[in-house]
Amino acid sequence: MIDQEIIPENETPSSEAANEQQPSDASPVTRSRRTGRGWWVGRWMRTLGQIFDATRLTAGRALAQERRILDMQVELGLVTALVQADVPETKPYRVQITFAAFTDAQWDRVMQLLGERAIYAAQLMNDELPEEIEGVFRSAGVSLFPSTLPELGATCTCSDWANTCPHRAAVCYQLGEWFDRDPFMLFTLRGRARCEIIAELRAHRASQAVGADTQADERAIQGSASDPQFLPADPEQFWQLAEELQEMEIEVAPPATKGELLQILDRLPSLQDEGTRRKIDKVYRQVSRRALDTAGIPEDGHGREADAESDIDV
Repeated sequence: MIDQEIIPENETPSSEAANEQQPSDASPVTRSRRTGRGWWVGRWMRTLGQIFDATRLTAGRALAQERRILDMQVELGLVTALVQADVPETKPYRVQITFAAFTDAQWDRVMQLLGERAIYAAQLMNDELPEEIEGVFRSAGVSLFPSTLPELGATCTCSDWANTCPHRAAVCYQLGEWFDRDPFMLFTLRGRARCEIIAELRAHRASQAVGADTQADERAIQGSASDPQFLPADPEQFWQLAEELQEMEIEVAPPATKGELLQILDRLPSLQDEGTRRKIDKVYRQVSRRALDTAGIPEDGHGREADAESDIDV
């Protein structure tokens, strides 16, 4: 049995009261900095304002604040509660609210859309309920929040002929308090438990990762040994350049301008000293000569004046 109290929006419950109201499966969620409540609570209260008239809504709120709801339970698509009448000796009224649960096809569409947006999936798996999620449900052709009384299917054993009696309004107010503690209860009332949704999101992300790896493997295979153009049939051709590469001309030769690098660096203060310039010039010519030797190009006499000094004392 769960007994909870609705706290007006302009009041802050004590820590003791908050712990008492906390549903057993509540999750940490993002809340409004201004009111301390989640956005979904305000959205739910606006929904109640559309369904119930102001008089009965006020009376129902008073019943909830007076702790007249003796028992309340939430299952998939169903809320049941006992509401104490004005006369204590009177047997409590039994209230039942049946939400219009989504079909499997509708939920599959919702989960597909949620899985396509990595940010939504990550937030939900982190126990956060993004406000933009309403748009996802609308894109799937359904609404997360009910908008009409028939969607609630509310019944009460009281003698009030109206479908919007104060006892039903009280239970709806209490339900809003529970939503504040655990917004995933909205999904439960639409036919899917939080654990099912998280499991489906994880499975969807895992399948996406496997699919991406499979596509990458297939592309790698198609561009490797399975491609008849990848390796030559004749092993002797393995080390030969392709015909288009053989036509390329590569020229390795000393710089056209002698000491070009020194001229570029001439403005550096450290190169103003003649001795330093001479040593760097020798290194520069030796590097050029080594490059020509490595490329297998005969020297043409460039840099010969440095041959006698193979080592440079810098």
